[in-house]
Amino acid sequence: MLTRLILELLLLAQNAVLSLVALAIAGGRRLGRNPVRSILVFRSGALGDFLMTVPTLSRLRRAHPDARITLLTISTTHPDVAATKSTYTGRRDACPWVPFVVPSLVDEAFILSPERPSRLVASARRMLRNERFDVAVLLNDPGLSFGSVLRRMIFLRLAGVCGPVHGWRMQADLKFLRHTQYKAGRLPRRVEGLLRAIEQLPTVTRRKDGRVDFPIRIDDASISWADDHRRSLGVLGTRLVAIAPGALQPHKRWPIEKYAELIAALLQATDVHILLVGPPADIELGKRLAVLDVARVHNSVGHTSLMQLAAILQHCTALIANDGGAAHLGAALGLPVVAVIPGIEYPDSVEPWNSAHLAVRHSVECSPCYNFMDCPKKHYRCMKELSVEPVIRNALSVLGRTLPSSFVHTDTAQFVRDQPVHRSDSPAPANLRSLSRFDQVPGSTSAHPVV
Repeated sequence: MLTRLILELLLLAQNAVLSLVALAIAGGRRLGRNPVRSILVFRSGALGDFLMTVPTLSRLRRAHPDARITLLTISTTHPDVAATKSTYTGRRDACPWVPFVVPSLVDEAFILSPERPSRLVASARRMLRNERFDVAVLLNDPGLSFGSVLRRMIFLRLAGVCGPVHGWRMQADLKFLRHTQYKAGRLPRRVEGLLRAIEQLPTVTRRKDGRVDFPIRIDDASISWADDHRRSLGVLGTRLVAIAPGALQPHKRWPIEKYAELIAALLQATDVHILLVGPPADIELGKRLAVLDVARVHNSVGHTSLMQLAAILQHCTALIANDGGAAHLGAALGLPVVAVIPGIEYPDSVEPWNSAHLAVRHSVECSPCYNFMDCPKKHYRCMKELSVEPVIRNALSVLGRTLPSSFVHTDTAQFVRDQPVHRSDSPAPANLRSLSRFDQVPGSTSAHPVV
């Protein structure tokens, strides 16, 4: 009881400070009765974080169908994360997921490049110098710390934003009394928390129907490519299960030997074909897994753009993936997703929407660690000790099958480890040779809007 009281008082004090900052930024302006004509949305994060924001952008668009909505975004402000992410996207400043919502939900997007804070402010001021907004909206993850929220508000003001700011009010702060906040229900699922953030806008009413939609846009060229690619693989008319075996951070990666055992089980128990997907950073994973069955395992790792990946996932029966962008992309497309979730956050926080019942975790005593860079203890037990059995079982349930009593475990570990590693610059199949980057968005730069 005392702990709860301390928590409430701390959050009350933090929100009081943030309200004073919001008043200073507003400069006396308030949302009145006049229609809102222009809205700035600030959201940071990579692919998975961005996709979990789509329902919020959709709801904001429904509330303001005639307003001009501008998105200001950055994939990360951490230099180490930016360097790692560039191995997936090809550039430090790339946010190739933005076209999923432009121009359908967002009219214009400005992409900030990860750099020193002083330069970040200058870049933002340059991008927004001709813009005037009726209101700015912060889309923060549930539990973002007081310091982080405060820095984002100050950043917007230094970037030239002057007017009402919403979305800053905190329901939790993961910097203290974390478990108390979790037990009190103050750490909702990421998607739900973002939806609650825009309810701080007086023009957005509280949801009553529980509606959550992911209206992402896929261009016609990618849809056409997906049809041609399936035809070239000879999988038209077959059930296709996509598997994304990689992950950006090391403590989100389920061992490749377990993916190999999973694939062997699916091939033994069903008639499905397997489609391996992922960015160029995961090419070697794809090569090692593809040799399990050259007729039914098809390797597209490193050979699709992000938009093309979305297009071909629409034709899949299910997706199996580590926690990350591919898993949330599959969920956004309405695909059943069997996600292998690490012990970074509390259960029911980042599980793919509508597929939480299919997600698989392994509990360890140090979970949740809330370390988004690496395993702080370097043992990776929450992933290494996660058994293949529940993943196989959940995958088969999606396919309408159960694990047969005659199923024989295939020891694939040595087989996968012993596969020769081919040169990464060896020629790709002819139908894939022209595609070079998983996430490339032609013509996008950090200094110009993506339209």
